[in-house]
Amino acid sequence: MKLLTKELEEKFKKYPFGSQDELGGKAEVLVKYFNPCGAGTWLITEADKQENDWILFGYCNITDWEWGTVSLNELQNYKGPLGLGIERDLYTGNCKYIKDFVDYPYDKDKIALRSGYYFLDVEKDRISFFDKLVKTNDKVKIHDEELDLYDAHDINTAKEVDDFFGNNMGYYIDDYLVNNKASDKEPEL
Repeated sequence: MKLLTKELEEKFKKYPFGSQDELGGKAEVLVKYFNPCGAGTWLITEADKQENDWILFGYCNITDWEWGTVSLNELQNYKGPLGLGIERDLYTGNCKYIKDFVDYPYDKDKIALRSGYYFLDVEKDRISFFDKLVKTNDKVKIHDEELDLYDAHDINTAKEVDDFFGNNMGYYIDDYLVNNKASDKEPEL
């Protein structure tokens, strides 16, 4: 099977590296490649021409979903069990964006979770103790996105927040604060 068609090459030219930055699950999928005999799925969102090859960027899965690059030549030269190579998906139906193909984890409601003078930007549905947090009037801005700042409202929740942070201290709040008003409900620590 041909992995690159004239139509696909035209799409690649319209979406060079960086053209869909920060779109996450809303990035348009230009083509889906897959290994018919094993692990390997590539949802390509951007491409750059390099001499006799295309370097492709997208949301890929060999052992776990992650953003990364792969060369078209590498995909074309792969031979797996039974001599089968990588295939191009011809039947994606109405799937157009990353979120249409996979349960993309980063399009949920994102918040800023506070621990002391630091915050982490996280998806609120990934925080098992979200209902124990209190929303402050503060917002932080990261990657051109304003996030509501949440904090613990008791000692036990503060420990859960600290455990969630682990060794990652996150971002320093004052460097990212959009507004700094008194909270409606001050955390009770």
